[in-house]
Amino acid sequence: MRQKGGILLPNKNEKETFMAYLDNSDIDFLSKGSYGLTLKTGIIYNIPVKPKKEEKPKEEEETLFPISIGGGDEDETMFHSVSSGKGNDSNDSNDSFHSVPSEDEFIKNWEVRLSKTTNTHYYANLLNGFTTYNVPKEIEDNPKCLPKINFYKKISPDNTFGKPVTNLVIKLVLICNRNKRFQISNTDSLHSVLEDDFRNEINIQTDIFFKTITYLQPLCPGIVYSEIVKDKSDIKTFLTAIFNRCDSELMPVINEINNICANNPDVSFGIIGMECAERYSMIGQAINNFKGSPSHVATLRAFGQFALLKLATDTGYSHNDFHNSNILLCESNNYFIEGHIMPLLIDFGRAVKIPPDILAKIKENIANKKYTDALSLLCDKSYAHEFLTSLEHVNSHYGWVCGDYNLSEADYIKKVNDSVKHSTSFPSQYMKKYPKPQKLNPQINNFIDQIYNDREKAIDNNIKIMNELHDKNNMYPLIPIADSIKGQLYKGLIGGKRKRNQKTKRNKNSKKFTRKIRGKK
Repeated sequence: MRQKGGILLPNKNEKETFMAYLDNSDIDFLSKGSYGLTLKTGIIYNIPVKPKKEEKPKEEEETLFPISIGGGDEDETMFHSVSSGKGNDSNDSNDSFHSVPSEDEFIKNWEVRLSKTTNTHYYANLLNGFTTYNVPKEIEDNPKCLPKINFYKKISPDNTFGKPVTNLVIKLVLICNRNKRFQISNTDSLHSVLEDDFRNEINIQTDIFFKTITYLQPLCPGIVYSEIVKDKSDIKTFLTAIFNRCDSELMPVINEINNICANNPDVSFGIIGMECAERYSMIGQAINNFKGSPSHVATLRAFGQFALLKLATDTGYSHNDFHNSNILLCESNNYFIEGHIMPLLIDFGRAVKIPPDILAKIKENIANKKYTDALSLLCDKSYAHEFLTSLEHVNSHYGWVCGDYNLSEADYIKKVNDSVKHSTSFPSQYMKKYPKPQKLNPQINNFIDQIYNDREKAIDNNIKIMNELHDKNNMYPLIPIADSIKGQLYKGLIGGKRKRNQKTKRNKNSKKFTRKIRGKK
């Protein structure tokens, strides 16, 4: 039942693999939009530890770890589960201290805690007070610490290529042949989506993924599983798997979604599973941390603006819903030559193809380094979603990209007057609440231009790295990835173009194209 455009085939093996992830992960809430609920899963690591043998207590001996791991036979290996969600079924508190020396002493004196805000593992070394959001390499690289399931594999231009994916993002939607609104909690509701719109979103994201994976760093997550579930018992199976692994705050919401599907014959259930960066922040969260520093805020936004422009020129799409929750800033050491950020776009429910004439203008502006003018064209009212030119939304959600979106004073006054007809507010009060958007600061052009340069340098460096890795082991593909093998990456078949020098045909063509787009000679 493969759909044209890239909906992944929901055959038995693919479904079993996806369900195994749900059964062996902790699941947390990520975000909620008007038309979908987004969750994040984190694989539960099993840390092998030796049970402590009973020893006679020594008098007046101070111990650093007063709480020990108990249970099990002394001649058997026990397992302590560490996850990114609610934890295992033990009665140990998340704040408990554990001394967990492994079979070969690779783990020593760790405090294991969970961070609900980042949904990643939080480890604190009790000996020196060092803290990190990284899973210790000794755990991450030890196959004994992973559950026995078939893993999706990482796609990245470094030595992590082919390693297990331990985090997924899951999007849940309610599907109906007409628009309905369902209450899922006391304060939140979900609108249903049309089946064709849901298929279209999956196809668009898959199209974008394959068009931007040439250097193994796509602009969006790759979809590993998707399905429209109509059978009520199958819906319950999916939701039960999520319910059993989600935290207590999410349980009532999942239960209510199950009730909605069960009690409405015309409502079906859509699910998308996609790969996810292990360490990231929504751009809005990152900006909130630097509110007192305009230059930092401008730089962070420039990463998102760069991603939206790359989406346009590389794929011909406009995201069309680029509020702060739909752009992630992920940790990466090789996406830009400097810095540790990689932008990632999610939620393509409103994405549209840019009309050819407007796309040509966007490319022309980028060639002349007029990036703010190119950004404003992403909000052109001839094709953009109405929210992008709505006074109620543009300043709060889209103004950082749209600016004044070429809105004349007369057009603005007309919008205000039209809105006042349906409001008790006077025009002056309305104008105060929804001021006319301002033009984007020209300084943004400098930020974005530097980002373009840093990306080009990183690509060249990544080509060199993958060449070196390929020389040692041909499981690592050469980049740029050939079109003929892009679709095989999900199946685990590794390939690539014939190896060539860093400054040969690939680079000449790539640089020539880049210079053409950005006005270089």
